[in-house]
This record gives sequence, C-alpha cells and structure tokens, in this order.
Amino acid sequence: MTKPAAAGPQQPPKVSKTKESAFSRIASAARRATRPPVNIGDRSVRNGIAAVFVEQSKLPIALGQQPQDSKTGIHPDSLMNKSLSSPPVVDSTSLSAVPSPKGFLSRDDIFPKNLSKPTTRTRWPKFDDHVNTTPQLVLCATLLPDVSTPTAGSEETPNQPPKEDVVDSYHREWIAALQNSIEQDRLLWVVRGIIRTFVKDATNDSEDIAEVVLLGPILDREYYRELLESVVRKFEESDSMLKESLLQALVQLVQCAKPRYLEAADLINILGILRRRLQATHSQSTTYLYQLTLGVSSVLDVMAEHKVNDLNRIQEHEPLKTVLSGLRGTSDPYLLYQASYAFQALQYVPDNESTIQALGRHTIGVMESMVKLSSVLKLDLGEFFEGLKGIAEVAGTMFEGAKTGYEAVCSLVESGQGIVESLGDALGSGHKRPWYSAVRRAEAFVREGQLADFYRLVCEAPCRRDPFFQWGICQLLGDIAADSKWEVDTRQQAVDLLFALFRDETECQDASVRAWILTLLQRISAIPDDSFTFAPDTSRQDQAVKGRARTLLKDLTTDTVDSPIQTEFPIRSRMPLPRSSRLLKLVQDIPKIEYDLSQLKRLRMNDNRKELYVPPQAKPYLKAPDNITSPLMESVEDFLASNRLVLLILGDSGSGKSTFNRHLERELWDKYQPGNQNDSIPLYINLAATTQLDQEMMIDQQLKRYYITEPNKIKELKEHRHFILICDGYDELGSMQNLYVLNKLNQGQGYWRAKMIITCRSSNLGHDYLLQFKPLSAGRYNSDAADLIQEAVIVPFTEDQVREYIDQYVLDERPEQPKWQAQRYKSTLELVPSLMELVRNPFLLTLALDAMPRLVGNEKNLSQIKVNRLILYDKVVEVWIDMAADRFVAGGLSNVERDAFYLLCRGGFKPNVMDHLKRLAKAIFQEQNGNPCVKYSERRDKKTWKGDFFGMDPEATVLRLSSPLVRSGEQNSFIHLSVLDYFFARVVFDPEESTVDHASIASHPFAHGTIASYPSILQFLAERVQQNPEGDFMNQLLDILEKSKTDDKGSQAAANAITILVKAGQRFNGVDLKDVRIPGADLTGGQFDSAQLQGADLTGATLTRTWIHQADFSNAQMAGVCFGELPYLKSSHFIHSCSYSPDGRTFTIGLNNGDLELYESSTWLKTRTFRGHTDCILKLAYSLSNLHLVSGGRDGTVRLWDVHSDQPLLTLDDYSEPVAAVAFSPSGCQFASASGKTIWIRETKTGAHLLVLNEHTLSVTSVAFSSSGLQLASSSNDGTIRLWNLKDSGKSALVFSRDSGPVYCIAFSPDAGSRHIVSGHPRGDVHLWDTATGEHLRSLSGHSSGITSVTFSQDGRWIATSSADASVRLWSAKSGIQLSVFEGHESAVQTVAFSLIRQQIASCSYDRTVRFWDMSIAVSGSPSSAAFADGLSSGMSGSVWCVAYSPDGQSIVTGGSDKAVWEWNASTGKSRRPILVDYSTTIGCLSYSPDGKQIATAGYDTAVRLNDVTQRGGGLELWGHFGIVNGVAFSPCGQWIASSCFDTTVRLWDTQTGTPGSILTGHTGGATCVAYSPSGDQVAAGGEDGSIRIWNSTTSSGDAVLELVGHEGTLSAVAYSPAGQQQIASCGADKTVRLWDARTGRLQTILRGHTGQLSCISYSSCGGWLAVGAMNGVVYLWRNNYKQQPIESATAPASSSWSSSPLVIRAFHGVVASIAWNPQGHPDHNLEFVTGCEDNSVRVWRVIEEKNEKEVEGSGSSVRMVWGSSSGRLVAGDANIQGAIGLAQVDKNLLLQRGAIEGGSAPSGEFYVEDHTV
Repeated sequence: MTKPAAAGPQQPPKVSKTKESAFSRIASAARRATRPPVNIGDRSVRNGIAAVFVEQSKLPIALGQQPQDSKTGIHPDSLMNKSLSSPPVVDSTSLSAVPSPKGFLSRDDIFPKNLSKPTTRTRWPKFDDHVNTTPQLVLCATLLPDVSTPTAGSEETPNQPPKEDVVDSYHREWIAALQNSIEQDRLLWVVRGIIRTFVKDATNDSEDIAEVVLLGPILDREYYRELLESVVRKFEESDSMLKESLLQALVQLVQCAKPRYLEAADLINILGILRRRLQATHSQSTTYLYQLTLGVSSVLDVMAEHKVNDLNRIQEHEPLKTVLSGLRGTSDPYLLYQASYAFQALQYVPDNESTIQALGRHTIGVMESMVKLSSVLKLDLGEFFEGLKGIAEVAGTMFEGAKTGYEAVCSLVESGQGIVESLGDALGSGHKRPWYSAVRRAEAFVREGQLADFYRLVCEAPCRRDPFFQWGICQLLGDIAADSKWEVDTRQQAVDLLFALFRDETECQDASVRAWILTLLQRISAIPDDSFTFAPDTSRQDQAVKGRARTLLKDLTTDTVDSPIQTEFPIRSRMPLPRSSRLLKLVQDIPKIEYDLSQLKRLRMNDNRKELYVPPQAKPYLKAPDNITSPLMESVEDFLASNRLVLLILGDSGSGKSTFNRHLERELWDKYQPGNQNDSIPLYINLAATTQLDQEMMIDQQLKRYYITEPNKIKELKEHRHFILICDGYDELGSMQNLYVLNKLNQGQGYWRAKMIITCRSSNLGHDYLLQFKPLSAGRYNSDAADLIQEAVIVPFTEDQVREYIDQYVLDERPEQPKWQAQRYKSTLELVPSLMELVRNPFLLTLALDAMPRLVGNEKNLSQIKVNRLILYDKVVEVWIDMAADRFVAGGLSNVERDAFYLLCRGGFKPNVMDHLKRLAKAIFQEQNGNPCVKYSERRDKKTWKGDFFGMDPEATVLRLSSPLVRSGEQNSFIHLSVLDYFFARVVFDPEESTVDHASIASHPFAHGTIASYPSILQFLAERVQQNPEGDFMNQLLDILEKSKTDDKGSQAAANAITILVKAGQRFNGVDLKDVRIPGADLTGGQFDSAQLQGADLTGATLTRTWIHQADFSNAQMAGVCFGELPYLKSSHFIHSCSYSPDGRTFTIGLNNGDLELYESSTWLKTRTFRGHTDCILKLAYSLSNLHLVSGGRDGTVRLWDVHSDQPLLTLDDYSEPVAAVAFSPSGCQFASASGKTIWIRETKTGAHLLVLNEHTLSVTSVAFSSSGLQLASSSNDGTIRLWNLKDSGKSALVFSRDSGPVYCIAFSPDAGSRHIVSGHPRGDVHLWDTATGEHLRSLSGHSSGITSVTFSQDGRWIATSSADASVRLWSAKSGIQLSVFEGHESAVQTVAFSLIRQQIASCSYDRTVRFWDMSIAVSGSPSSAAFADGLSSGMSGSVWCVAYSPDGQSIVTGGSDKAVWEWNASTGKSRRPILVDYSTTIGCLSYSPDGKQIATAGYDTAVRLNDVTQRGGGLELWGHFGIVNGVAFSPCGQWIASSCFDTTVRLWDTQTGTPGSILTGHTGGATCVAYSPSGDQVAAGGEDGSIRIWNSTTSSGDAVLELVGHEGTLSAVAYSPAGQQQIASCGADKTVRLWDARTGRLQTILRGHTGQLSCISYSSCGGWLAVGAMNGVVYLWRNNYKQQPIESATAPASSSWSSSPLVIRAFHGVVASIAWNPQGHPDHNLEFVTGCEDNSVRVWRVIEEKNEKEVEGSGSSVRMVWGSSSGRLVAGDANIQGAIGLAQVDKNLLLQRGAIEGGSAPSGEFYVEDHTV
C-alpha cells in the first residue's frame, strides 16, 4: 500500500534537528490546543487534539521513524500509536486538513473525506401517528436529551442530526414535540416497556432478539443491564438454532455499552460462556463456530478497552489460550484469522495472577523474602509488583515490542511466508503484534465514520504489508460494502479499494490475502437484500453494490490464477434488522397526580445519580469553633422535626454543599410514599437557574419544568401536600432577596406550604446576613422571627473523612478515571507536603484524586513514588478555571459581568485568569510581605492596589469569581496558602510565557527574600526545573549563578537560584564555582564532587548531607555554615548507653568497661568520669532536677550519682542478674530498676524497696514512668508490655501484646496523662499504643534489624528510634510518618537520646562513637528531601554487592541485599526500575553476557540464574552447587558461564540449554571468585586456600593446569587484563594486589600499601588502570603505563610500568563490594567506572587524565564522581578547607573527621611496588 508522495523533493533532516523540531511542534500544538476556545464546547476537542498529538508523536521518534507530512508536521505513523489499553481516541480534526494521498492505491475517488457515524436508515414517522417499527422508535429516541450523544462503542446508535440538517417535516415535528418532557417520558416508557416484555417472555424468537438489540445503545444503565442479563441467561439456556441470534445479540450489546454500564465481572462471565461454547463446538466448522470466534474477539476487545485485568488464569486465561491455539490445525483461513485475532486480543487482557503468585510458582521462598522487603519499605506487595509489571509491559510493548515486531513482520513478508502458515505460527506465541493494534485503529475509524483517516492508515501504516493487517482491512471493507447503513457511494468505494488492493501486487503479495479478496467480492456480489430498513432506496442500492462487485470480480478472474476461499463466514458483522416489531406492539400506554409525582421522583432520581458522599460535619453557627461539630444530617433531621421554617447551611467554596443537597434529596425521595399526603415532597431548586422570582414563585417554576401545570393539580398540591424546598446556591442567585418572604410561603389558603433549606457560600455574606433569610412568623405581619431560622456551617473534612472518601472513590464506577487501591491514595497524600490539609476541601480532594494516577502512572511501589505537586496544582487550577467558565456560560452572571466574561474570552479566558492570579500573588508578597490575608473594604480600599483584585468592577468580579479564593467578611485569601505559593512560583517562572529578560540580576524576583524560607515555593520551582532540565528556567538560574561572580548585588538571587537547582537534583560535580556569591543558600543533599569553590561566599549556607568529596573551599567565606551534623565523640571502648540531662547542658555516656563519662554539651569537653561499675553500663537515666544520675550495669549493680561529685551516692548490689533497665520518676523521689523478671521501685534517698513487680515470665528489658508518676510501663522478652498502677500496690492494670516476639524497649509519651506508649521489637518494627485502652494504634516501619532504643522528644511531637541496622530514624508521633533517617554509624546503634534545648539527637554505637544529628533541619523539610534532591534514590534499598556495565556501556545493573537487579542509566544515574525481582535471597554476584541479552546472577540459595534481559526476567535456573555461589562469569563467546562456590568447585554451564559442563576442582577451600580469560581458553578462580587455579576451558578435564600461590588468606577477586596483555590480577585478605603471568603462572608484581582487606578488582578496558576496592571503604586506582602491543607479539607488562602510588578515593562508608569499568572506555579519553558499596550506594567515577609538560602520561591524573545515589550523609573526603574564612572550629573538626584536608594533599599511605619479574 503506497504511501502518499511528498510534495516536491526534500532532503531528509538530521536526526537531532528532527527530534528537536518534532518536540517543538508537540509543545506548540499543545499550547494551541489548550488555548481558551471560542466556545466551551470546543474545549474537549482541543484538549483531545493536544493529548493525541503529544502522546502519539513521541513514539515514532523513539522508534527512529523520522518521516512526517511536510504540511501538517504530523507523523503518518501517529495514527498507529494510540495505546489499546483504553478506548481509541479518534482525532478527525487533526487529519481533516491532510491532502489526499497521490499513489497508485491512494486514489482521490476512494474515501475522499470523513463522514458522519453510520446510522440505521429508516423513515421518520409522522408525529401524530403511532411509532410502528422499532427502528423508528430508536430513531425518535435519539432526540432525547440523554440519548443524543452516541457512545464510542456503539454501532447502532444513530447520531442526532444537527439542527440545521432537518431531514423532512416529520423530523421537524419530532424535534418540536420532544422539547416537551411529557413526550420524552412517554417515549422512554415505551422503550423500557419493550425491555420488560422481552425479559418476561420465554418464547422469544430471532425477530424479538433483533428488536431489543436495536434498543441497546439508547437504554439507561438499569435497563441496559436488565437486558444484558436476560440475553446472557437465555444464551446459556439455549441449545436451538436461536443460539446464533442470541450470540450476535450478546456481542452487539457488549460493543454498544456506554461508560460504566459494564462491569469487569460481566465481561469475564460472558467470555467464560463463549469459551465454554467454543470448546464444545471446537470440531465443527459452521457459521456458529465463526460467530463464536468473532464473539470472543469482540468481547476481548471490549475487555482491553475497559482495562479488565483480573481474568482467572487457571479457569479462563489458560483454557482460552488452549482453545484458540487448538484452531491452528483448521483448514479454514477465515476461522484461523479470527482465532489469531482473538489470541492477540487476549494478550491485552492480563490474567489475575499477581507477580508474587507467578514468582511463587517458579521460585522457592520468594513470598517470605518479599514480605521481609515490604516490612522494610512499607510497601503493599501486590501494588508493588503489579506496578512493576505494568511499567515493564508499557515499555516493552510500546517501544521495544513495537519496533522489533514491525521488523519481524517485514522479515516475514520478505521471506515469502504466507498468512496461512504465519497464522498458525502466531497462535500461542504470547507476543503482542503491531498488526492487531493497527486493525483496532482501523476499526475505530470505520466505527466513527472517519473513512478518510481509515484510508490513510491503510496506505501508511508501518505494518501495511503484513498479511494479518491486510486480512483484517479486507474484512472491514467487506463489512462496509455489505452494510446498508452506508451510502451507496461509500459501499462501492469499499469494493473499489478491495479491487485496487488486489491489483497492487507490490503491496499485496500474499496469496491467501488475494484469495480472501476474491472471496469477499464473490460474497458481496450475492449479499441478501437488507430491505427491512424502511428506507426507500435500500434495495436499489444493494443491487448497485452487487453489480459493482460482479463487474470487478469478472475483470479479476479473467487474468488471475488465484481462487476464492471456500468458506461460509458471515458477510455482515451485525444482526439483520427486525422484519417485524412484535414487542413494540405489545407495550401498552399508562395513565394522574400520583403518576406525575412518580414521574417527578423518577426524573429527579435519574438526574441525581448517587455520587461520592461522606457525611459532612457542621458547627452550629459561623463564628463557632471548628471543634464543636456534629453530623450535618442530624442538624437537618432536627430542623425537619421542629417548628423552624428555614435552615441556612453555609460553607466554603467546594465544601460539599451541593453534594449534600443532592444526597438529602435522594434520602427524602426514598422515604416518600406515593399517595401518602402526610409525606413531604422534596423539591431540589438550583437557584442559579431560577429566574424572575418577582413574577413567579419558585415552586411554580420548578413544577413547570416537569410539566405539572394543570390548575386542578396545582390546587391539589397547595391544599393537601407539603414541600421541602432544597435551595442550592443562594450566592449564585445574583440577588439578596429573602426567598421565604418573596415566595409567600405558609401564608394560608392558596399559598404553598413548605420548609426551606438554603445553602450559601459563607464568603458571600455580610455582617447581618441572617436578615436575608429570616421567615415571617404566622400571625405577625411583616415581622421576622429569629426562632424560626436555624443555621449550620460545614467544616473541612477531618483526616478520617478524607480516608473514608478515598475508600468510596476507589469503588466509584467512573471508567474514565484510573484507580488505585485506597491505601495507595492515602499514603501518597501523606507524602505530599500540605496536600492533606488542602484536600480537606472535598472538591479539591476529588481533583487531587483524579490527577494522582496520571502523575505516577502504573508505579505501585510507594517508596519510589515522588508525586510532583506542581503538576497536581497545574491540574487543579486548570480544572478550577474551566469549571468557572462552564458555570458562567450556564448563567449566574449579571449582564455587565457576562459582557466582561466574553471580553475576557476573546483574549483567552484561562491566560487572563492566570495573569490575574499571578499579579495578586506578586502584590501580596510585595505589599504585605507574603501575608496571605487581604482585608478589603470597597469604601476604604477602592483606589488602592487591592481594588484591582477585589473591587466591584465587572471584569475584576468575573476574575475573582473564577479564582481559587475565599472571603470571610472583609478578609480575602487563597483557598490554601500553598495555592498562593504556587502562583508566586509562576510569577518567578511561567512555562507558558516567554522568558523575561531582567535588566540586571538585582531586578530579578530572586533578589528579594530567601527562597529557603518558603519551602512550598521552593518545591514548586524545583519541580518546574525538573519538568524541563535543559529548558529556559534552568539556563536562567545558571546564568544568575555566573553573574553573581562579578555582581555584588546578585548574591541573594544567586543563593536562591542554586538552592532551587540543588533541590531539583542538579549536580555540580567538577563545576567551576570559584568566587560565586551564594550566602544563605540551602545546598542540602547537593553533589559537589571536585567542585571549585575557591573564594566563594558561602556565609550561612546549609550543607547538610552534601557530597563535597575533593571540593576546594580554600579562601571561601564559610562563617555560619551549617552541615547538619556535629563531630562525633570517639572512645577507646564500646559505648552502650547515653543520655542528655533534662536541661541539655550535660551529656553522659556509659562504656563497656563500666565507666561513665560526662561532657559539657556546649564545648564537648569531658568534665568528669564516674568509675565503680566493673562491667558494661547497660542503662542510665537523669532525674528531672538535673542533679542525679542512675546507672545499671551488667555487673548486677545500680549506682546513684551526684552529677557534681565523683563518688556514687548509693551502690545497690542486691541484684542477681544484670540490671537491664533504670528510670527516674518525674518527682525524682523514686526510681525503677529491672533485673531478670523482676522490677524494683526504690526510694532515691535510701534505696529502700517500695514495690516489687514480678508478673513477667521472661526477663524485663525496659521500664518507663508516666508523666504523672502514677503509672509504670515495662517490657519483656515474654512479648508483653505491662502497665502498673503504682498507687494501687503496683497491680498490673493493662497488658499489651502483639505477635512481634520480645519487646526490647519502650517509652511513655510526655503529655499530660501519658496517652501513648511506643515500643521496639526484634524485627525492626515499632508500635504505638493507647495507654487507656491497650489498643494498638499504628506501626512504624523502616528499620531492617532489631530496635535497640525508642524515645519521645520532650514535647511529645517526635519519636526517635535506633536499631541494630546502624541507623537512627525520626518519626512524627502524630502521623507516624518517617521524617528522617540518620546514617553514619558503622555498627549497631545501642541508644538514642533527644535534647530539644539543643535541637539535637544523640546516638551511641558499638563502633565506639557518639554521633549527633541536627534535629531542626530534619523536621523542617520534606521527609524525603535528600532523596528528592539528587533524584537517584529510586526505591533501591540495601547494600549493593555487585555491579556490571552492559556491553554497550549505556546501562549499569546492580544487585544486592534488596534481592532485586536494578538498571541505571550510565550517563545520568537515573534508575529505570528493578528489572529482575524474582529472587528469594540476596544477590551476591552478577555478569552481563557479551551480547547483552542475558544477565547471570547468583546468591545465597546455591542457584545460578540466567535471565533474559529483553523479557525482563525468566530464563534458566542452574542447580548443582552445594553452597553459596559467589562468582559468575560469561565466556567471551557467550556460550558458557562459569560459577564459583563455597563447595570448593567451579562449574561450567551451557548458556542456551542450561546443561552442566565440566566441574573444575582443586581448591581445598571454597572457591570465592572466578574469571574467564579474554580469549576464552582459560578459567581462573581464587579460593579460601589463598591460591589461584587455572583450568583449560576447552577440555573436559576438571584438573587445573596452573596453581598460583603467594597470597596469605582468602582471595576475594581475580581479573584478567584485556586481550593482549596476558596478565591476571588478584587481591584478598592480605591487603595486597598480585599480578601474574597468565601463561606461565609466574608472579610479576605485588602492589602494597592498602590499609584494609581488599574486596574487588577490575581492569579498565584499555588495560591502563586497575581499580581495587577495600573493605574499609576505600578505592585505589593503580596506573599502568605499559603500551599495549599486538596480541601475537604481546608480552606481560613489567612491574616498572605501574605507578608508584595509586589514586585514592576515600568516600565510602562500608565495604566497596564491586567495581566495573565502562567497556566503551578509551585510553585517550576519560574513563569511567562504577562502584557498589555496602553503604547502599551506586556511584560512577571518571578518571581525568592530563599530561604534564614532558608528556608523561598519568602525571596529572585525577578522579571525580560523575553521579551517585543518595548518600544520606555528609561526605567530605579530601575536601580542601585550607584558608577557609570564618569556619567554626566545631565544623572544622567535623570536616577533618570526615576526611577533609587543610592544604597539600591527603596522606597517600606507604605504597610501593615489588618487582618479581627477575
């Protein structure tokens, strides 16, 4: 199928420019599409165009497809790229301007333009006559308001012709008649009567079935579902010939379903029925079998569109695959194609097996391991894995799959394989094919009448030569030609296109397709007349189409050898139209006031569909406190039961007033009993739509709308009925009239009797607002009555109400909204700062929930989700403005305001509103210093700046009413402070406006104020940078930084600029920042490796958790710099306990040798040492008076100390076991101590026993007093927490327990009453308890090992925990949210302590240090600020034990203790996702295959796994080892893989089959590492025995050919030098690197001087560098100056070629476990390598090679970090602080502890090279 020829010769553009221009066009089109339209109806079209263009245009570029239409700029393939996981969007407007194609197939006379959607052709009946046929009934029903818009899936719904396209006078009569709601009701009644009759009738025939199916598209949901259930039931029960009609009916009903009509369970049930019928009919080749297969395809298509994803794998998915695959043996090509299509459709309907379950079927123990992972990361496992699966599916299908699939089809065509053979091959393949997507797109175009677009797709689809695609297109053309719904010209053009396709042998080469075309033409030439459409010319048109087919068929059969296919397939896909209308004739008419009321109820209930509803709370009056509330419904019920006449309900905009009103109306209608005159009639009145109140009563107007107007009926209602008027939106009425008085309610005979409920925004009220609502009291003419009015004010949602709303939201049936599980919404809300507060407004909550899934896509691992508030707010504001515009169009404005509105629309309504809001935000900050409340009085402030925004000018009024603002009296503000911040952020930079060129840096908005003081604005701006990392805003910020070097006035702007950049994740590694002026900048979490900061002004800057390794701060201004950490205290002994004094002045540590050391916290000088204990101090505690200290030791004694004396006041040695816990009572008169199972309460002065508590059954671990001192809590290894009443003889009042094993530690909350207890447990879990009830409140998850200490801050707001995982974590006591993780200890943390006075947290560890953490920084920002800053945390957790580059050097893979393989972009460091997660154990080693298609991994479960990279998992599992596998290596040819194991063996495996090869033996201890030689003929392995053994891999012998001995202790790594150097490097526990001749085994060189045991080793690809990692967190880079020779003449390098000392990187906090060089490195260019470390980090480093004047290579070499995952701590190794000005001594000590240097260079160690070549 020939593509349209380009208009004139064109040079192909360069790829980069094409991509750039393409994305420029995308942005331009998006801006045009989102520009405010001329009318509101145009908005959805424009938005659709933008969405389609943006979504569809990117994919062809990603696939490398550059061609595009020269005039439109639209890629031709964009028609193909819409995802089929949702219903196709047909964008006709973007294609209508495309010129007709000009190729052989591209004829101007075939489908030259898009048409209207095809409709059933029938005559309009005369209105006065009865509707005699069901097709006529359907035609008339299309004029009904709720039916006129057809659904995307409907094929039978006739479109309502535009008003100007009136067909005839009868049509005009029906249009006029159906303006009357009574006639509308009557028509609907007939439609529903037909359905009811069909459902009840057990004797239906095919005509009845055709009749009701015709009604399917016009039914409401209730009757549609009733009909569907009936057809399903009758189909299941049918065994007669009627089954074919019922089958067709079932399929058509499914296809025509409107949104939310079908449920997933319906489709699954129907598919199961069809599958079972297909199984039973499998061996037959009948029309019924065709229909069944076609039905399965259709249902699967709909399931894909509705995103049904829980098809039972065992019961449905696999059996259906089997049935469809079984059809591959059929000789009927039509049946084979339909089965293949169904099989493809099935690929888009996932089964219900979760990833966890799938893993469970393949991997032993995965469930247990992933549950452990979930406890660490706080994940919902199901969502975690399903999200990963979704991402893999999207990426694989839309990018890799599309491209490879297209190439596969092209190969298929070129090979000459036909469709019959390929169809059989396709069945069961399990892969998604591009032809299916293309056919689905084509079907969508045909269904919507967009035949020009369809034709263009046929000519231009990338898969247009695919026989599958051609087969499907031909079937669609045959359906068009045979269907009388189309005009005769269109049908004949379909025949012509079939003919043209057959003639074009270049495009249509497949013999089966050509035979299929002949078959179609033959069948078209004999189609039966569809003469029952009641259209006058249908028969004549059928004859014309058949005649055209016969003529063309005759031309073809005379000059072709092809023969038609003998098949009886159905030529029409739809059911024939009914020949009679029996059911219509059976339906009877219905009768007077009760009917009218029942109709009113029905109409109101239909209009008022159930919606999301959480019962609101209300306070009794406007100025009442928000905590005095009760359910609003209770207030309403109280009002209705009272004598009061008016209830005024107030609330902010979006508070849920209208939602409540609609809910109330439903409740009242549900209670209404027809005929019961005592029941009140609810009447909902939209006041915005009410007019002429001074001329007509509201009730009269409302009843008239429902055609209750007859005088006798009105009289009856006034005399005998009572109303409840629900008046919604008083503030939108445009009048301040008293509605009760105006409508003369309850005034006696002839007046309406009613109570009135009125809702109004509280911001629209004046001081004396009640005067507008007070009713007149009966008998008191013109006097109001205060006792007859009641008031209620809706308050914002509580957090519990928000959660309840979310629970309902996820169950809502709106199919257009992607849904998460409720917990995911709740967790995400808590992760976004201030969002929970914002969404307490129900309206904004809905907007936020709608937007959230689009923000995070299918990612379900909440630890990885970084919700961008900016995009959410963009969406919220956009929707807010759009809804305001819709509201204005509908009414509610005065005439002058309406004129102002339309004037604003001319310039773009949204841009005008946005500009208004930005100007307001800027004015608030400039005029009020950011004070968000603007007090405005028209009289006082009209001529001030406030008048521009809040004055009575019509334009200002319209803009204000369109804005997210609230007003209370004279106070005006944004609905939430964060919205003000959002608009000010847009003042700074607005992506929709051109960049503002400020005259000077001082004039920039950044030049005033510190952005760090406004964290919300900072976050908005940082996220704006992230939206376009190389865009105008980024360049603007970098330009400000550069200008600050020379502009003294630019320091504030520069500080703000770099604060934003760091927050956005911009890295400054190696960047020249000399002399930059950034005082007060917040650089938290920034990366400044090797940055040049000489002479920079950093005064007052924040460098918390920054990476400043090798940064140069010489002569920089550093006064007041905050690092967020303090220098640690170092002891020569293990530190087990620590505590601040209550006043924060003294800090005490308890040592392992029994000493207590006291420090002055202001200087950290040691003031005293208390000696007396003979063993470890297990616990210590201060009295609240700061005077006394009590300590308990492992020596079984308790000692009481006076802090001002060196001698103990008391020594109590009557304990038989170690004293595990001590605590002072609040009064200080008592203290508690615990030893073994017993607790003693003692008097402080004497030590005398007051109480002995001994109900625990195992040893007590911790004790704590309540704030009153009346209760004591204790924890024990028996798994309980006991609460003791000390006034009641120490009786145990409550026992708390949870299935978490022993309780290690507890703490009481310090609030009055001590309402909470926090406890720590062995598996790292922390629990919070209610002390009054013993109820478990929540769990705090994050630690990976046992909890050693828990404590509350003195104000009760925070909880700190320490753990054996070497971390300290800070939590919010109120929400349980983790606020910060403090890492730095190298061993288990034993105790954690607060000092609120000093805003510090202290922690002590067995690493012999006490570390101090700045709490003020930890609690002032986002919980994940560090992760947000560098953007590289990405969800990975745990130690990184292995790293590897892909062969092309573009990607890095890592594995570790999180039991997953992660993939990283080697250039940017962005983690794509965990690509392999099916592991039950830590991944200790991995290797990439040479072709990049496989990754080999191994861990602690003795298996080697070969994983298919392209499939993101799967592959072979190789079992045979009997211990931990610690090394894997591919052979250079990729055929073999070697694995080393602690079972002493090395095994070889075939990578294609998994067949075991040779078993290589010889080691006397475990084999610890393995490597293949570059030539592949050798395998080398190191072992615990200290030797290296080398085997010949080309022989089957398992005996070593060489043994290299010399190391002392275990070897950790071996590596071969690159091809041509014939060298092996090894390292291990003896801290040496040894270089060996690989051919002879002779030792050549020993590299010495490393300070720790060595863990890994790797040669660079050029052989010029050797990287060595050490267990003490150091990396060494040895330079080899050896010149590589040709391989055939190469000799091993001499020892003298190695540099005398290495480059040293001291930037790690744990074992450097793995190193790998980028294989694409080049000795003449910068080389890069990656490290994986026990400290959870992945880091890429670059070696910078420079030459000195003598051209000596390596003389000026250096290394710097390119990127690194989040370190979570300050890294300052080798940072130069020489001459730093103003740096405080305590900060200098900190930096020196972290490895910084003062001038010169860091000590390199005693390195030397031993030459062993002689």
